[in-house]
Amino acid sequence: MIQSNDVHYVLDVYRYVKDRLTGDNMCQPGDITARDGRLGIVPVVLHASTVHSISTIQIKLPHNHKQVEPTVEMMYFELLKRFSGELPLLHPLNDMEIGSSTLKKLIEGQRSITEKLNESNISGLTEAE
Repeated sequence: MIQSNDVHYVLDVYRYVKDRLTGDNMCQPGDITARDGRLGIVPVVLHASTVHSISTIQIKLPHNHKQVEPTVEMMYFELLKRFSGELPLLHPLNDMEIGSSTLKKLIEGQRSITEKLNESNISGLTEAE
């Protein structure tokens, strides 16, 4: 739920969606491998706390993208194929040139914790339970 004092943005995002809407007129994510939908522009409400990651990939789109949707869709699939479905993520220190020593320590700590979790297989607890 969005409160009136929260800062949020509405972005028009290209997403691969199914051709049909749900019963309550909502978009559904499509399966790219099954090609069961199409690339469409979907409005997305973005709140600062919901940003998990941002890719370094940028695509320059034509001004009138509606007339060239097949080209945009082809570019989208080519990117997914080129990067095996995993687009490179924006790194705050390397890509954004943020020089904060505190941020650097936090990122190093996060990397260390992630490595330890992967080594001890704590992330796979659901299998052991």
